[in-house]
Amino acid sequence: MESAIFLITYVSFLIPIVNTIVNPFYFQKVATLHAKEQGWNILIILTTRAGLYLTVYTQFWILIALIYMTPVTMFIGQSLSWIVFYLYHGINFINPMNLTYHPRKFVEQVVSWKPPLKTPFRSTNLFNLIVWIGLHLQHTIFPFYLHYLTYKYNIDYSNNLYAVFYSFIVMGVYVIWHLFCWHVQGIPAYPFLTHLRQKNLEKLWYLVGFHFVIIVNTILASMWVELLFYCIGLFVMIMMILSL
Repeated sequence: MESAIFLITYVSFLIPIVNTIVNPFYFQKVATLHAKEQGWNILIILTTRAGLYLTVYTQFWILIALIYMTPVTMFIGQSLSWIVFYLYHGINFINPMNLTYHPRKFVEQVVSWKPPLKTPFRSTNLFNLIVWIGLHLQHTIFPFYLHYLTYKYNIDYSNNLYAVFYSFIVMGVYVIWHLFCWHVQGIPAYPFLTHLRQKNLEKLWYLVGFHFVIIVNTILASMWVELLFYCIGLFVMIMMILSL
C-alpha cells in the first residue's frame, strides 16, 4: 500500500512538470514569450516554468520524506503540506480563480470540494475527475497521510528545533526561488499574488506568511510553551503598532 502511494506521489510530482515543459498551457506560452523577450535562455525558462508552483516544490519534499523517513525530512514534508492545505482551501473558499489562470468553467469543476460527477445538467468528464482527484491528493490527503506514517513508524519530532529551523529555511528558499521565477516568467504561480502587488500588499503578505509558518511549525513540533509566548509577543507588538 505504501509503495503504491509512493508511486502515485512520484507520478503526481512528474506529470505537472512534464506537461508544463512538453505541452504548456496558453498562459505559460505567453509567459515564455515574455521571458524570451527579456533574453533568458531556454533552460532557465523551462526550469522556472516547471518549478514555479509551491505544490510541485512540496511534492518534491514529500518524496524526500517518504524515502528517508527521518524526523527532519518528515517534519519538512508535513510543514509544507499543511501550508499548502491551508492556502489551497482558504483561497479556494474566497475565490478559486485566485489559484489558477485556467478558464472559469474548468476551475469550477476541478478546484472544488465536490467531484465533477454526472448531474442532470452535465455528464462526467473523466479528465476533470482525474484532475480533481490529483488536486485533492496533493492539497488535502498528504498532510494526514504523513501524520499516519509518523505514528506508524514512531517518528518523533516534538520539540525538535532543528526540524523547525530547517523547514523554515526550506520555505524561505521557495519564496526566493518563486520571486526569481516570477521575474523570469512575468507572472507569479498564483493570480492573487499579482493583485497583492498591484495593491502594494505583497510585503504584508510575506510578513503574515512569515508568522503563519512559525505558528504552523511550532504546532507541528508540539512546542506549546514557545507558541504561547510567541502569540503573546505578537499580540503586544500588533497593539503597539496600532497605538502609534
